[in-house]
Amino acid sequence: MKKTLPIYLAFGLILALSATAFAQGGSGSGSGTKTGTGTGSGTESGPGTGNGQGITVGQPQGQNSAPGQGVQVQDQNKVNTQNQGEDSQLKVSTQNNENTSSRQHMSNVAQAVEDFLSNGNKSGEMGGQISEIAKQQQATQSQIGKSLDKIEGKSQVMKSLFGPDYKAIKDMKQLIQQNQVRIQQLQNLQTETQNQGENTQLQVMIKAMVDQNTALQNQMQTEENVKSLFGWLIKLFY
Repeated sequence: MKKTLPIYLAFGLILALSATAFAQGGSGSGSGTKTGTGTGSGTESGPGTGNGQGITVGQPQGQNSAPGQGVQVQDQNKVNTQNQGEDSQLKVSTQNNENTSSRQHMSNVAQAVEDFLSNGNKSGEMGGQISEIAKQQQATQSQIGKSLDKIEGKSQVMKSLFGPDYKAIKDMKQLIQQNQVRIQQLQNLQTETQNQGENTQLQVMIKAMVDQNTALQNQMQTEENVKSLFGWLIKLFY
């Protein structure tokens, strides 16, 4: 019994020393693992942040932005050029339509006057008064045609330098005013005439003269609005 006691004590000491050593070894390993994990996190965070900034802020954005702006500017310039061309064509087309309208209305007035004068069935003195006004209008139509030839005959180059034919425009305005006086006279006579056929022809002639005056006034306004280099100076003499 005395011999086995030291053996038990020695065995227990060995077990205690082994347990202590094992505990110290496990603690060291755990600490090492934690340190390694911490280092790994730092390494992973660094490259990840760097790569993210390079992709988001770097050269690819600059390359995508600049070409897009260039294409946008080119498209805008193209649209502006097309609009300017369309505006110029629209102005020329509008002026041509006004000229055609004026000529057409002149033809309508001439036809209405001729139809009335060629009608042999006129009612006495009132019919004679209407016929006299129609003859005056017939002579005025010739003057209107001559003034219109001068206005439309001036080239676009000369208009851009010296403006339209202000003298012809001034003469035309006077003829338009004369037309207006005759229109008023014919309207007064229309309310008094009892001849239905004569009244109908008179109505046609009055309408044709009113339409002609409106077309001529619009055309003169368009001519006066033409922009020119020295037109303001030439206009001072008229």
